[in-house]
Amino acid sequence: MTTDWLLIPVLANVLLAFVVQITMFLHRVKAIRKHKVQLREIVNRHELEQRLPEATAASNSYLNQFELPVIFYALMAFFMITQWAGWVEWFIACLFVISRMAHAYIHCTSNRLKYRFRYYVLGSFLLYGLFGCLVFRWLMHWIY
Repeated sequence: MTTDWLLIPVLANVLLAFVVQITMFLHRVKAIRKHKVQLREIVNRHELEQRLPEATAASNSYLNQFELPVIFYALMAFFMITQWAGWVEWFIACLFVISRMAHAYIHCTSNRLKYRFRYYVLGSFLLYGLFGCLVFRWLMHWIY
């Protein structure tokens, strides 16, 4: 497997962050217009959340795109540099991105914690799996 294939889930996850960012922006603009709030009246995040609560979920979802995905990007970089990834790692990476998409969709729409949390846990376990694959490949590299 070439590292080109590994770029597919990486680029999809970056695209997801951009989509969530645009969604956050649109939610904020709509809330600012609805409440007739001036931007200079919002000094910090806490104030933003109090004055525009309907824009908070998308904002939190955007911040969430820089938590678990940072570990994902690091693992994918290691796989690309070492060229140790196979189809299993690619498949797990794609499943991780799908879980992040579902998580972000729920976060930006209904924001039902019960369902959102399930996708968060699924994404976490998929990352553990990717990490386990990297450790396994590293051990195999040194043994053979």
